[in-house]
Amino acid sequence: MNEVTMAPVAGTASSGLDVAGLLPILRCPATKAQLTITPEGDLVTEGDGRTYPVVDGVPVLIDPERSLFDPQSALPSPAGADGGGDRRQRLRATAWTVGRRLVPSISLNVRADHNFRHLGRLLSPPEGEEADSQRRVLIVGGAVEGHGIRELLALPYVEAVETDVVIGSRTQVLADAHDLPFADGSFHAVVAQGLLGNVADPERVVAEVHRVLAPDGLVYAETNFLQGVCMGPYDFTRYTHVGHRRLFRHFDEVSSGVQCGPGMMLAWAVVWFLMALGGRSRGARLVLRGGAPFLVFWLKYLDRYLVDKPGAYDAASATFFLGRRRTSPVPDREILRSYRGAAKTEWLDEQRDATR
Repeated sequence: MNEVTMAPVAGTASSGLDVAGLLPILRCPATKAQLTITPEGDLVTEGDGRTYPVVDGVPVLIDPERSLFDPQSALPSPAGADGGGDRRQRLRATAWTVGRRLVPSISLNVRADHNFRHLGRLLSPPEGEEADSQRRVLIVGGAVEGHGIRELLALPYVEAVETDVVIGSRTQVLADAHDLPFADGSFHAVVAQGLLGNVADPERVVAEVHRVLAPDGLVYAETNFLQGVCMGPYDFTRYTHVGHRRLFRHFDEVSSGVQCGPGMMLAWAVVWFLMALGGRSRGARLVLRGGAPFLVFWLKYLDRYLVDKPGAYDAASATFFLGRRRTSPVPDREILRSYRGAAKTEWLDEQRDATR
């Protein structure tokens, strides 16, 4: 692992960052110019004087002219503003949380724990290096804790920087993944769980990930394949296993495969179908969303058996990719050979039959 110039970062993943300590790698999201701290505590670019606020210790590094997100809408409301609205929102959030605990989950992330342990081993300091040597890891879309990532964050040599477009319980930097506000080569690894289907330009996001990684840095991504819309208008793209691999063609594959299997896919398909019967009625959709999982939640457990089957690659709910940065793209012919599903021979047979 090549050495990344590290600046001390105070605190843990859940306690926030020392902005001054992180300053050496922070950059303007629009120009990638260096930033300095004003006496008022804001961040300003060297040269053109663009200013970005720091709110409750969180740098707000989103350029509204380049992003779909308005950084102001992601910030907490001022104290006393729309108190009634805030109370209603809190009550709805509480009711939603209680309801989710009562309804069985139909999701099962089969591989996350194993994959994060694998990533942790790859990041571990080599023999002979100081035991307290740190590995800085960027979590993109980390407003809340992703499934399985706790094992990675608990490692003594992992120093996490967690970003998102909203202020969440773990957000340390407000940032749009299309324009990561960090210097080139700043991280030993980047994690993107459930992110790339919900960005307008996945190729641009992956290019940014490539840019901020050290020369042999690692990327770990989990991305939806067969799933319905989960973030309203901010849901853009789905990837097959091979499509996901091609998205990361500037990385050598360490491992990849099915993350969430066809059992979960089928369970969600049934729930989405029943919710469609509710039309636009919010009440009907809530009732169906709460009741339907009781019929199909057990299907997800089949994925522990199905996850390595060839057919699972053709019907996965989500796939994963773990790779190491390279300078040139993997040729498409090589990427095609990475297909592991069961449909290849069926497709070839159909082509032969069609030409007879």
